[in-house]
Amino acid sequence: MRVVLSECLPDYVSYTFPYHVWGFLEEGETPGTALALGFLPLTFDLSRFYLSRSIRVELSDFGPNKRIRYARRQCAHISSQFLERADFEFTAAWRDLATAYFATRAEAVEYRQRRFLEMLDSPFTTHVLLWTDDTTGAPVGLAPLYLEEQVGEYGISIYAPEYTAVNIGNHMLAGVLQKLQELGCTHGYVGTCYSEEALYKTRVPGMQFFNGFRWSDDRAELHHFLDRQQPVAQEHILSTEAYAKAFGGIGEPPALWRLQAPG
Repeated sequence: MRVVLSECLPDYVSYTFPYHVWGFLEEGETPGTALALGFLPLTFDLSRFYLSRSIRVELSDFGPNKRIRYARRQCAHISSQFLERADFEFTAAWRDLATAYFATRAEAVEYRQRRFLEMLDSPFTTHVLLWTDDTTGAPVGLAPLYLEEQVGEYGISIYAPEYTAVNIGNHMLAGVLQKLQELGCTHGYVGTCYSEEALYKTRVPGMQFFNGFRWSDDRAELHHFLDRQQPVAQEHILSTEAYAKAFGGIGEPPALWRLQAPG
């Protein structure tokens, strides 16, 4: 991959000058190459990627834990259907569900809904997984998916707000991971984790997160990252003594990306 460093908000007081890392595929590489390096799609045409605290699941280790089994029992009346995107019709009923779902979001409602619609009709969405209520036939949930040979990514999903009480979000996440496992994928990528609200993605067997130089399955390390965000810490986490003592630091600098002077 080729990388570009785009400047982010600096903090002059602590001499912290961060960059946002963008990645671009080279010949012979696929989006799965970027995902494996900790990048996620920045554009839905899959032409540009950004480095993030990505969360993935090692699918050889995935299985139904207590949380998943509980959600499955609560959602026993809900069935799923796996389709190629070209075979799915985004009907008025599904559009109404999307509107109802995004109306419950606390922030950036119009922006989030626009991104969902853009994702659904983009090269990112190769397949969809749908959930419907067996008793009423009503649409319940929709997850856009990107699939290639051994890798899958869970996109921006929606569900009917009234099904929150039966843990539909956890049920959908587990359903996506199970489907990817059935399809022979090695890893399922499920987004990022920068807040307590996103921890639900990590409460499944096989969870790993990208810590900046490797994939880690250490939940204590992930919580260490989260705990430093409020208030925003004015130093880079990998250089702190606390990180080195708790998790060993980075040791020999890894060779994930080798850079050379431009020109």
